[in-house]
Amino acid sequence: MKQVIVEADDFGLTPAITKTILALLDQGVVTATNCMPTMPGFQDSMQLAEAAGRTQMGIHLIIDRHLPASSPEQIASLVDERGYLLPFDQFTARLAIGEINLGELASELRQQIKLAQRFGIMIDHITTHKNFELLSPAVFDVVSRLAQETGLPLRHNLVAGQQPKLWGMLKTRSVTAPTQTLGLRHTTDDLATVAAAVQALSEAGTLALITHPGTPSALLAQRSSLNEDRVLDRDWLVAPWQAYLAAHQDVKAVGYQRL
Repeated sequence: MKQVIVEADDFGLTPAITKTILALLDQGVVTATNCMPTMPGFQDSMQLAEAAGRTQMGIHLIIDRHLPASSPEQIASLVDERGYLLPFDQFTARLAIGEINLGELASELRQQIKLAQRFGIMIDHITTHKNFELLSPAVFDVVSRLAQETGLPLRHNLVAGQQPKLWGMLKTRSVTAPTQTLGLRHTTDDLATVAAAVQALSEAGTLALITHPGTPSALLAQRSSLNEDRVLDRDWLVAPWQAYLAAHQDVKAVGYQRL
């Protein structure tokens, strides 16, 4: 049977997003989520998760804008003068000229995982913010090694038939991963696009469907470039997607534990 992991990104980004994702998990509309433990207010979101019995989730590793999990002096190539992680464009510019210390990057990502675990999260997979694992083969090497070290599945953003070197890293390291990853584009063609991706799967294949459901707010606008679009994702999941699943008994929505 073909499987779809329906994932809601950014658990804990704002209180409203946390509550939206918890409600969708309870309804079975969403089957996986992920968290960013260095975000402001994360501890409050984890109290809500614990109260709801939802402490198993993925981690959304970040490399930009926010406070790091490490002491800034230990990851000097990754932070600005305030001790915050670099803006994404600055990180990519430094990476391009060899000024990002990959050892520091690996250390910071490990610390983010440890921080999530200290909050009581049972991490069941790894994801990256803005798909940063694809910035370069060297960065993909860091992230895939981390998946190997931890034994956690990696939600990558590789396209089948492309970048064989990176696929080879996953295979060599026996990293568990979905067959394909696809994000909603907030258009009227989303259902057709997702249906085509599911149809293209092998009979035992798994599609990781990335969504960003939530409720817009001024706080969200400060923390994310996605604001109003999150309502579109929430409504799409509740209506057309659920109707599609009901009509296709050969497709099952699952969590990462089924990989």
